[in-house]
Amino acid sequence: VFALQAAGAAPGATPLHTMSDLAASYIAAIRRVRPSGPYHVGGWSFGGYVAVEIARQLADDELASLILLDTTALDAGPHPVVAESELITWFFGELLLEAHGANAIQLAAASGVDAAPGSFDSALRYAIEAGIVPPECSPQLIRRLYGIFRANFEATVTYRHEPLDRDLTLLRSAEGLPADLAGAHRIVGSMFDSPTNGWDRLNPRSLTVVEVAGDHLSMMSEPHVADVAAKLSSELMAVPIGGVRR
Repeated sequence: VFALQAAGAAPGATPLHTMSDLAASYIAAIRRVRPSGPYHVGGWSFGGYVAVEIARQLADDELASLILLDTTALDAGPHPVVAESELITWFFGELLLEAHGANAIQLAAASGVDAAPGSFDSALRYAIEAGIVPPECSPQLIRRLYGIFRANFEATVTYRHEPLDRDLTLLRSAEGLPADLAGAHRIVGSMFDSPTNGWDRLNPRSLTVVEVAGDHLSMMSEPHVADVAAKLSSELMAVPIGGVRR
């Protein structure tokens, strides 16, 4: 299993602003380790968008499986412009998710962090106090992470959901989205209320939906992640070695 990190976290690195560029950079990284497939490709939440685009860019015989962990497609739009201050609040909320769960968005909104000078210093203090980043981190790190978040948001809302001639498996959280996240998802046109998280609109070659324990956040933590792991393993085992499931 190989994990991939978006460009921009290291000093001097530049975030990528399109799903196509993100996917191409990930494929290049994968091929440095494994020059040839077939590959199992998957991602959770935003990572699922990149996984879909990777599947588009790979040749058919290079893709063993495509598995999305509760990623939600966007509707046809148009998608609204979101103010910078709102994006910063969403970003700060995501920083706090691990420590505060679904309450993180409310805490971020109440913290007063916005686009004003000094706000990233405040965000850093909150993140250090919550144990999310180590005490020696600088405000520049938080700004770089926000740069990635903003670039990923731009890549998401500008991504065209074209028909997908691939088999697709969705591991969908039984409890859906926490209420505090639903508002932001509605603003951008997320199809989280759909029983397929909206992926049927891509007309994939096949679409399998597997329900997993927890909500969009808690599914990736104990105790629910054990259910996700078991069902993910089952889906991977169903794919013939060296071949693509039909």
